[in-house]
Amino acid sequence: MAYQKNWPTLLAYTVAVIGFFALAAYAVMYATGYRLDIETWTIKKTGVLAITSKPSGATVTINDMTPSRKTPLTLRNALPGAYHIKLTLDGYQPYEKDVEVISNQATEEHNIDMVLAEIKSTSVANDITAVLDVDTEIWAFTQTKHFVKLGPSATDLNIDKMPTNVKTVLAQTTGLYLAKRHETSNNIALGIMVGSKRWLAIIDPAGYRGQLFGTPLNQVSPENLSWIDADRLMLLIGSSLYTLDLALNQTSLYAKSVTGATYTNGKMYYITRDSHGQFVLYRDSNPFDERPAESIFTNLPVARAHEILVTPEDEIAVLAVNPSSRGLWLLNKSDAAADLRLSKLASNVQGTLYDYLGEQLFFVVGRMVNAYDFAKQTSTALRQFADTPTLIGKRNESVFIKSTDKFFVTDPSFSNVYELVGAKTGMLLLGLDSHQVWLLVGTQLSELTLRHPGQGLFGALPGWLMTTAGS
Repeated sequence: MAYQKNWPTLLAYTVAVIGFFALAAYAVMYATGYRLDIETWTIKKTGVLAITSKPSGATVTINDMTPSRKTPLTLRNALPGAYHIKLTLDGYQPYEKDVEVISNQATEEHNIDMVLAEIKSTSVANDITAVLDVDTEIWAFTQTKHFVKLGPSATDLNIDKMPTNVKTVLAQTTGLYLAKRHETSNNIALGIMVGSKRWLAIIDPAGYRGQLFGTPLNQVSPENLSWIDADRLMLLIGSSLYTLDLALNQTSLYAKSVTGATYTNGKMYYITRDSHGQFVLYRDSNPFDERPAESIFTNLPVARAHEILVTPEDEIAVLAVNPSSRGLWLLNKSDAAADLRLSKLASNVQGTLYDYLGEQLFFVVGRMVNAYDFAKQTSTALRQFADTPTLIGKRNESVFIKSTDKFFVTDPSFSNVYELVGAKTGMLLLGLDSHQVWLLVGTQLSELTLRHPGQGLFGALPGWLMTTAGS
């Protein structure tokens, strides 16, 4: 008897086999991070979306869908594409941002600084004559010659162990124009005034150091004084660059015709005009030895003054400042060699701020805040304000700015801008972190609590310092 094929059974078997292998293939792809995008009906390699906040426990909404978990939250198999995230937490203002998930990469929104819904202002003192930012510490001085220190701890300034001449000058001080502490020691550079006479004093409140310096070092401004180490400093005064060795009590004129200088990454960078009229950028890893500085780029843009920024990765940006123009330039390494090439990033730049955590440079052009990413070598327009904004500083994941006579705090993407306080004339002071800030208006010093109850620490010292009111 002839055999007859059962075509329905054979077809079903074939479909089952194909389905089995298809499901097995998809299972393997699923296990290795591939997912089906039902909008395009294509298989895509997923990415990771990680979200953390300070404080934690914020509810996360992603594209109008609320996951069951709160921050910290990690989505390990997120389809590539645009996502809108929103964080809500009782007592805090909501946070929203658009993010992009990329295949086989992690998109991290870490340590989002949630801002209190009600920002409370507490009066610290009403007789402040001046406030100086000493790195991450803030010092204020009252009309009664008392010392106010804001931050997590208070330390008395004991001058009893210092030399007699230093104690005498400190006791007679009537003004203060500079205060800058070495970051890993107790050494402090103080610019002090006794009547019309100025002194640069280097003191160690915990030890016996106390040295006084007159002209020309007493003319240095805070932004042009840099600690090289605990015993050595760099000072740019006018167009002259000086070095100061405290151990040898020796002052040296390092270079003339200098238009800008900075000390970073263990090296001194400065720009000077050579005999051919060109502006040259030099680098010196040890400005106290006899070896000449290294010329790393010639023919920089002509400017009356230059501001130099060097990132931890040795990327260099130069702001060329003239009366009618402020051009921002980049010195990037060429593809073929280690030589630098000059490229203009922007014109009419009103201010810059480097974000060490995000490795990006904020800069203001007109009313727009922009960011340049050194790693990607891309520039992005972030946000436009009603008036030209002033970049004040960054602490943690919070950027502080002033615009239209108001102070604001925002995240590094400028997606969320929260008003802190209005002040036509005043100074916003940033401490060690983003938990609280201080506002000085006239002689009134107030503390603004952004994230948790904090308090300023008010301590009185023997009358030794007082300065003139400023804003």
